[in-house]
Amino acid sequence: MKNSLLITKYVIDILQGNETLAGLMDTANIYPIDAKQGTNFPFAVINRTGILPARSKDGSYTETVDFIISVVDDSYKGSVVLANEIRRALEGQSFKDEETVLHRIRLSQAYESFYNNAFIQQLNFQVDVQ
Repeated sequence: MKNSLLITKYVIDILQGNETLAGLMDTANIYPIDAKQGTNFPFAVINRTGILPARSKDGSYTETVDFIISVVDDSYKGSVVLANEIRRALEGQSFKDEETVLHRIRLSQAYESFYNNAFIQQLNFQVDVQ
């Protein structure tokens, strides 16, 4: 069985280990699903949005997982700088542990918005999980 449901954990681990990103933000402020109430800017939230298994006659051999990273800051420029660094840290990367292989993280879409006095950069990614 694939560990596709753990994609958010793997992405957080990759981002928290990135020294350049750590120089721009407190990487403890990267959260699964939702940020803690009262979290200071900047922060990021990761949500898994879909899993699409590729099947063969022998069963599922890979799954494409979609996830969103929302970067939130009180400065437009700050939100864009962080989003760019997160993209740089993830795009094209692969990851492997004892149970799971993430192959070819890739950006699929990007959006921006403003909500509750905060600038939000939303990055949609896909990754193949084997």
